[in-house]
Amino acid sequence: MNSSIPAACDVLCVGLIVADHVAAPIEVMPPSGGLALTPRTELTIGGCAANVAVDLAKLGVSAGVVGGVGDDVVGRYVADELAASGVDCSQIVVSQEVQTSTTLVINVKGEDRRFIHALGANSILTGREIDPDVLKQAKIVYVGGFGLNAALSGENVAEMFRVARAAGVRTVLDVVIGEPSVIGEMLQPVLPLTDIFVPNTDEARVITGLDDPLEQAKVFRRQGTETVIVTCGSAGSLLLTPTECAR
Repeated sequence: MNSSIPAACDVLCVGLIVADHVAAPIEVMPPSGGLALTPRTELTIGGCAANVAVDLAKLGVSAGVVGGVGDDVVGRYVADELAASGVDCSQIVVSQEVQTSTTLVINVKGEDRRFIHALGANSILTGREIDPDVLKQAKIVYVGGFGLNAALSGENVAEMFRVARAAGVRTVLDVVIGEPSVIGEMLQPVLPLTDIFVPNTDEARVITGLDDPLEQAKVFRRQGTETVIVTCGSAGSLLLTPTECAR
């Protein structure tokens, strides 16, 4: 990580940086020991923090990313692609010991995608590496993929959000369910410091045990989050704030 303080970004995206190896759709999964041919494979940027930062940069929003990559060819590719997209990469942590996080994405025609994931260098990010001044200079601090990396704990994210909010910075939290039995506990210190919480309805079901998106959102509001957006796939999204509810 660069020890100098970069120019302020409107949105600082903290969390998962992944290299996705995506196979074009195949007809059927091969049997054990078998081979399936795909028309092509593609190496792309993935991970919640990286994806959000790239999309924001494409929209003309100043965005920076904080996450871990390995000191390897894949990590250099990811950092180069992020920089080429206009994302500030000065706060990326480079590990000499752990490889860059990768996901193999297997597409079979007519079926949902299959994923094989190596957490890799994402596992080294704790959040404590971030200079408080970097947090204070942003307008929004977004944490993506919370719950997958135990090192980026609830206590660490809560402290990050506490520093940000004290400086008038808005906080946004997105989750990925790693271990269902611990995600609720991880969220407890963070939700009261979260301005906008954005789970999908499947994730919210795991966390709350409830099926209805509105009831899910009400639980998170009671736990301290100001605004909840539950995404529901093709059914759209549900928004719940202190003053309104919209679908």
